[in-house]
Amino acid sequence: LYNGHTEIEDYNMFFEKSAFAMLVVEAVNGHCLNVNNAAVELFEFSKTEFLNGDAATFYCTPNIVLPVNATILDGGIYNHKKKNGQRFCAHAYFKNATFKHHQARLVILIEETEKISLAVKDIPRQELTIQY
Repeated sequence: LYNGHTEIEDYNMFFEKSAFAMLVVEAVNGHCLNVNNAAVELFEFSKTEFLNGDAATFYCTPNIVLPVNATILDGGIYNHKKKNGQRFCAHAYFKNATFKHHQARLVILIEETEKISLAVKDIPRQELTIQY
């Protein structure tokens, strides 16, 4: 994944080790070019199933046109489905990218339950106490 001067090591650190589900999809057709371990765990598909297109109907990559020089775009919340059929909501963020000579889109998915727990974690403890 390259964006101007981004190096392979930066990509590996950002993409492969992220706690958030990430996919790299072709911009023209949504075909999955790469997927990180967090996405594999979230959707319960193997990396091979993602790359072969077997998981394509389970994740949502809407046809949003991103300006060429766009930073990360907040795409909103979408419904997704795990391999076992369980549905969940995830907030999607998109960024234009180039991956192995393909015009691509980086898709970052933050499951809503994860997003809520991250927000609660930042609230000072006394504000979490309910007064009766």
